Formats: sequence, C-alpha cells, structure tokens
Amino acid sequence: VELSSMAQHMVFVEDEKFPGSHFYHIGDGFYYHLHRQEQEMGTMYFRCKLSSCYGRALWKFGSAFEHTQPHNHPPDILFWEIHSARASIIQEAQSRNYRSFSDIIRLEKRRIPDVIVRSHLTSRSLRSAMQRARSDAFPEIPKSLFELSKILEDPVWASLTKIIHSQDSIYLGTAIGTDWSINIVLMSPRGLQLLREAIIVFADGTFFIAPSVEGCYQVFTIVTVHNHTVLPICWCLMQNKSQAGYEAVLSLIRDRLGLWNFSTVVCDFEDAIMNAFRNVFNVDVQGCLYHASDAMARYAREIFGPHVLRSFEVLKSVVRLCCTLPLLPPHLLQSGLNAIGSAAIGLWDFWYNTVRPYLAYVQHSWLDHPNRGLNMSVCGSDHRTNNASESNNRQMRRKFGVHHPNVYHFIRTVVDLEAEVSDDLGTLAM
Repeated sequence: VELSSMAQHMVFVEDEKFPGSHFYHIGDGFYYHLHRQEQEMGTMYFRCKLSSCYGRALWKFGSAFEHTQPHNHPPDILFWEIHSARASIIQEAQSRNYRSFSDIIRLEKRRIPDVIVRSHLTSRSLRSAMQRARSDAFPEIPKSLFELSKILEDPVWASLTKIIHSQDSIYLGTAIGTDWSINIVLMSPRGLQLLREAIIVFADGTFFIAPSVEGCYQVFTIVTVHNHTVLPICWCLMQNKSQAGYEAVLSLIRDRLGLWNFSTVVCDFEDAIMNAFRNVFNVDVQGCLYHASDAMARYAREIFGPHVLRSFEVLKSVVRLCCTLPLLPPHLLQSGLNAIGSAAIGLWDFWYNTVRPYLAYVQHSWLDHPNRGLNMSVCGSDHRTNNASESNNRQMRRKFGVHHPNVYHFIRTVVDLEAEVSDDLGTLAM
C-alpha cells in the first residue's frame, strides 16, 4: 500500500506475516518497523526491521524520507519480491479455488523471472503458513459423508458449492438409501435441465477420484452426449455400490427433475445400476459392447492360456464369434450362440471338448443372466459402448491429477467442470 505519493520518496507499507503488523520501505532494499509517531509534527520514526541493526529513518509528511542512522548490512533488494510472492501464495491458499499447495507454489513461480526469488519459495518454508491460512477459510475436514452433508447444508459454507457466474449451488442434496447408506448428489440446475432434454444418458462409477473421506467408496456419474460432445450432468459421492444406494440417488434426482425425455441408459453390466434405473425411471437399459467382449476375451485367456489362444486359430475363431454376439438383435442371441456351438461340434472331438466349457460360460454367465441376457444386445444403437462415461472418467482423472483428492479440492474441481459444461454448450450453440 502506498503511504504517500506527495513526498519526494513514496513510502510503502506492507503487511507482515501476522495480522495487524506492518513494515515500511521506499524500494531501496531497506525495511523498517514504525518506532514511534508524533501526531502534532506529522513525523514518523522508523527502526530497521532487523533487530540486530541500528539503522534508523524518519519521514515528515510532505518531505523526503530521511535515513538518520546507517545500517550494518547491505540492502536486500529481493526481499520485497520474495515477500510479495509469499503474500500472493498465502492469499491463494485462502481462496475458494481449492488447489493443492504444490500447484499454488508452482503457478506463482512461473510468473517470477528471478531464479533467486523462486528458490526462496519452497514447500517446506511455506506449508505452515499456507495451512494456517487455509484453516481459516475452510471448515474442518469432514470425517464422514454424514459430516460433509452437514457442512454442505450449512448456509455459512454455501460458497463452497456456489456455481461460477451464478448464485445457484451444485449441491442437490443428500440421499439416504434403505440400507442407510449416505450419498451426496452434486448436480446444478443446468445439469437438471440437460437431463430433462437428453435422449440417452450414460452412467458409471469410478474409484480413482473418490475424495479421501472415510466411507466414500466411489463417485457415480451421469453424462449425456450432444453433437458428439460429452456433457457431464451429475456427480454422486456414494458410500457403497448397493442397489438401495443407487435407487436413493436416482429417486432424489427424479423428484427434482419432474419430467424427462430419455428412454435409454447405457451402463456397464452392473446389476445394481441396471435395476435402479429400471425401477426409478422405468427406462430401457443397454449394456456396453466393449465390456461384454472384453469380459469374454478375458475369460478365454484364463481358461485356455494366452499362449495357447494365440497359437490355435480355431480357438481364437470361437472366442471372436462369441464376442460379436452383442451385435445381434435380442431375439437372435440364443440362435447365434447355438450356431457357434453347432460349428464347434463339427470340429474334431478334441477341439469341441476344449471349447465346450467356454461356450457353457457364455450361455450361463451372459445369455441366461437375468440382466446381461436382457441388456447385452447393442443392435441398432447409435452408442454401442459406454465410451461417453469412460471419456468423462479420463477427463476427470486428468483434471484432478491425484488419486483420492482432498474433499474440498474435489468439490472445487466439480464446480469447475460444471462451468466447462456451460462453455461447451455456448460453443455448440454457435
């Protein structure tokens, strides 16, 4: 802060580390504390900031800043820059843009050209001050999803979930399942509107970015696709993967949604998700071609061995045909597997007996399965895989950058992701 621009020398006052304490300087590399002040004369007397130095100065309003006693040390020209950089870092640690300490320090270093100044900005020297600053700006880290829900419902901390450029909140509510699981739903009014207008949605759970809150098992996400662009709609912190938990989350969304147009949900072959969407929204559920074929191929490698599977074309042929079964219409799935079985019978007895257990696996684990058998066909679908969800998961991993982030880092990043959806919609509308 500039104390006076009328004097021959501008006198600047800067905040110290501790609240209410200041130091003064004129940009010459010497720094002072206020020693005493004569109000009537308008004179301020200063002593050197270093307690071991007898340097003194005075300043009268309207006059030049005057050094009255010499310093016993050379000027420290870089102190101001170091102090300013530290202050900027501390200020960022207090902001609601919850970045990691290392990211804050790295970004500040990038804007500083002087290598000596950068060398003073270390995590070791700054961490304690940054932790103190952050503890004043954020509530205590919650020990459970229940504690987190209480924080998010407290108006004092409403700014944590405030949407960028809006007064709305991304916190939709907390859903408690019939199994008493606690699930926190983050979904903005814009996300609700996207879901109302969506024709098809994609759902998946991911563990990598689940915040480090005890009891938070996964992050369940819902996305849609518009003009070949993946648009995330909803993020849910879930205590488990139970059907009761999914139904509680989807029921909360349905109650806020009112009306919806989507008639199909694409997801991996997770029974709890499939049953929950059917029970809550009464929509069709479609599986994922990639996950079906990948599971069948993986099982083949387990029972035959990778080397044997690579060495014998007859085995590879049977496995490949089974992996293409989801491309058939639902009413032809059984006929397709029967045709593969008939072709296998025409092989030597050795080969038929070899592939028979694999064909039995496809029959029992897929076609006869109450969910997989109903939902494995992707025939006629514009979206044969759940790649929209997988793409969103990859984007989130890149955005978060860490495994199991701090919960406030997680919320801040979700707010940023929601803002990017707004930007994407604006671009698509052009």
